[in-house]
Amino acid sequence: MFGAAVDVMTHQPRVSASYAIARGGQVIKAGPPSAIEPTSDGHLLRLLGFGLAGFEPGDYTLVLRATDEVSGKSCETNEPFTIIPAEG
Repeated sequence: MFGAAVDVMTHQPRVSASYAIARGGQVIKAGPPSAIEPTSDGHLLRLLGFGLAGFEPGDYTLVLRATDEVSGKSCETNEPFTIIPAEG
């Protein structure tokens, strides 16, 4: 989250984020909101990895949500992706 507000006590941003994988409007897998710890210079970085074992081939949406806990602002983005069956 760019431009996150800085906490007056810690002088650091406080941001939480979650994700969901959806197909046809149904959530298949989700990660609950958790804090993104700022780096020593106050930058925010989150790497996300999840397995797709057991997912059927087809179209999905990765939903990413972030909340600035200081300002109360939040944002969401939806990233479509497709799982293609392996050729075997």
